[in-house]
Formats: sequence, C-alpha cells, structure tokens
Amino acid sequence: LEAYIEFERFHPKNKSIPYVIYQRGMCSFLRMSTIDRDQSSAKKALKEFERLQKEFPTNPFSLQAQRNIRKCLINLAEYEYYVGHFYFKSGHYLAALRRFEYLIQHYPDLGQYGKALIYIARCREKLAEEKSLL
Repeated sequence: LEAYIEFERFHPKNKSIPYVIYQRGMCSFLRMSTIDRDQSSAKKALKEFERLQKEFPTNPFSLQAQRNIRKCLINLAEYEYYVGHFYFKSGHYLAALRRFEYLIQHYPDLGQYGKALIYIARCREKLAEEKSLL
C-alpha cells in the first residue's frame, strides 16, 4: 500500500494513476473481514473506489471498481443490520432503532431494507412499552 501511496505522491499526473488508485482500494478490499468485525477496511476501499470513479470515470479500472463498490456497500449494510440486531436482542432498543434507521437511509437498496423496517417497527413497539411502564 505504501508503494502505491508514494508513487501517486511523486507522480500525480502519470497515466498509471487509475491503476494505482484501484490497487490502493484493493489493498483495503482484500482486508475486509466478516460483518461482525471492524469495517474500516471496507470504508477505506469504498473511498478509494469512489475516488477512482469520480476522477477517472471512463477508465476500465472504474468498471472493476464499481463491482467492488457494491460489495463494500453490502458489507457495510450487513454490518449495520448485524449491530442493530445485536442491540435489539440485548434490549437496547433505542440504539437498535438508530442503527436500523441509519441502514435504510444510507443503504436502501442492498437487501436489508425490508428486514430493517420490520425491526424499526419492533423497536418502536418496545420503546413504547418501556415508556408506558414509567
């Protein structure tokens, strides 16, 4: 990764910069872990791939990056669902509600939307029950 960073720093106008950005993204992408682990690698990969698409939209590496962007987003969405579900099972309904709401706002079309809406309703029910007990 450091070699790619240095190459870009010393040769910012080189014709290989799209490849360099793609490889920087791949370094993080290949370090992505399961959804129950820290997602910083997915976020870093996503940032590099999106940068590649923004700066070099017609480059062939941008097409490859697009596929990986979707995988990063799915990983991040599944992580939010996983954490929200954990909070719900633990009885932390407000924290769960916030996770599920964040999920549907930021990752609406990645497969978790329907499940998240169900949990949003369940969280609101549980919070209303807790409030009525006070």
